[in-house]
Amino acid sequence: MKIAIKFGYLGWDFSGFQAGNGENSVEDTISENLELIGTSPEIHCAARTDRGVSALSNAFTLETGLPAQRILGSLNSMVDSMIFHSWSYVPDSFNPRHCESKTYRYLLDKDDVEHQELILPQLSMFTGTHDFSSFSRRDGRNPIRTIDSVHMTEERGIIMIDFTARSFVWNQIRSIVAFVLESNASGEVRDPFLLEGRYPKVAPAAPLILMDVRYPDLTFSASAGRSKLSAFSRRMRELQFRGLVSHELLDGITGISSNMRR
Repeated sequence: MKIAIKFGYLGWDFSGFQAGNGENSVEDTISENLELIGTSPEIHCAARTDRGVSALSNAFTLETGLPAQRILGSLNSMVDSMIFHSWSYVPDSFNPRHCESKTYRYLLDKDDVEHQELILPQLSMFTGTHDFSSFSRRDGRNPIRTIDSVHMTEERGIIMIDFTARSFVWNQIRSIVAFVLESNASGEVRDPFLLEGRYPKVAPAAPLILMDVRYPDLTFSASAGRSKLSAFSRRMRELQFRGLVSHELLDGITGISSNMRR
């Protein structure tokens, strides 16, 4: 049978995401532990996040003869800096990359933004379908992408920018954020698509979180022990910097825990 598993991770604790990327990439860590459990180590992921980027709900699939809850329970007991929190049976043809949408959240300290009123007007210029060649690191994929929406909210002195699209290209969001902050520092709103060549800056990875990958036809069942939820939350509280990222992930994990108790 084939199952899809949603999971979160603290990106800065891994050498990268993709298999073979350093000594402890996210994919390698999952595959190695699946093999120890006694099931296939071959996984297919919804999103390969940049090095240092965290996630609340990425997703992967695997073929297995073991019960889903046993796999999640084993992984949660074996893997630090990750939480495997929900699952769904899927048909053999299911590809996790073919999602309805992904939402990423970038976090900014309000005190670091001088002209907050200009952030959303600048961000709105990136919505819709565009050639993002100037705002991505080329990897052979088509740079034309559609950003469905960009929302900005503020809470507890943190500006949260949510980008939703079916797919993104490498470094796209971090390049956009760097451009927006540079424009903001000068008090301007600039047309980003008048640039010639690639924009040379990318924003730091740590404040970027993959919040969710959505599949409209799937219902995921929550399955993460409270001890793992507590341990994961504790781990985040221990990480001082990244206080921005930890706060948001903690809120998300708390929400998952609440749903499990209903």
